[in-house]
Amino acid sequence: MIANDLQMTTGEFVFIVIDLFLSRREIFQPWSPNEKEWDIKVGEGNGTAKAIFDSVLLVTILPPDSTSFKVFSREEVSSFVLAFHDAVLLFVHALNETIMAGGSISGSVSIDANGDRDADYALYDLDPRDDEFKLVRIYPGTEQTFRGVDRREIHWPSLEKRLAPPPDIPECGFVGEKCKPDGMHAKTQG
Repeated sequence: MIANDLQMTTGEFVFIVIDLFLSRREIFQPWSPNEKEWDIKVGEGNGTAKAIFDSVLLVTILPPDSTSFKVFSREEVSSFVLAFHDAVLLFVHALNETIMAGGSISGSVSIDANGDRDADYALYDLDPRDDEFKLVRIYPGTEQTFRGVDRREIHWPSLEKRLAPPPDIPECGFVGEKCKPDGMHAKTQG
């Protein structure tokens, strides 16, 4: 809401939100988990929840797609519980070779040279056609690269409907320091 009050939801800014505790229910419409309501008044302005979330890219842990995970996740499960579960399985596996065939609840697990798990991440973007966050990219930790999902593109919010991200530095700077009033018009300074 503060971003809206500061007029930072016009497309010049993109907010990357990292949420490691996000549940599947909250991914698609985090502003209202039980109903689709865009006309929420924001502060004293006339913005809407959609205008705010249109400037958000959401990064979260990529949920596994295995059958065993689907059975395991009938209840709401934190991604940290999954990581802990996998760590325990790997530890037990190292101590007891009889667990070799047991595998992992989240699919394949790989460990890097530092002994850290290579995590998989998901990037969600608000789809303006149906006002829901959709999975647009995945980052398999073992591959160290982003992959597209179902030919979905990232929707970059802007007044000009651009197809690329906003510039690294907004035209008037982050706090308007590059644009100074010159009479009744704003003047850009280099």
